Amino acid sequence: MSDQVSLAGNLQIGNLGVCEGAFPGALTTIPVFIGGGGCAGTKPAPAKFSGVQSYNSPGAFVALAGVGTGQPVTQGNFIYLKSDQAMQVRITQQNTPVDDVSIINVRGIFVLEFPDDHYLKLLEVKGVGKVEYVVSGNQ
Repeated sequence: MSDQVSLAGNLQIGNLGVCEGAFPGALTTIPVFIGGGGCAGTKPAPAKFSGVQSYNSPGAFVALAGVGTGQPVTQGNFIYLKSDQAMQVRITQQNTPVDDVSIINVRGIFVLEFPDDHYLKLLEVKGVGKVEYVVSGNQ
């Protein structure tokens, strides 16, 4: 059996306290899962990389280790990233004829699943702070 990434649970928004106001409280529950193949809520992870790194690059993007050409993950399909300070995350996804590049402002947790035909090719950050991340996909 190969390794897999699994993320399952519920995102709940609203009055979660038992003794806080009238019953029933305003509550929205949204199921959260990744993948959709074989086992619901899992995604194959034959290649993976995780790391924790402090960055001091307020003016330029720096590539995160483990993702990209010659790295353990060359075609990412899932990322979990957490930062302790405001950082910009630049994501490069495969697309023909020109790759898609997105810049996202992150402070806290960032989770993204990529389709197989638009996989993650490169992951970079800009800012000053600590980043913890896990990336899975293919070699």
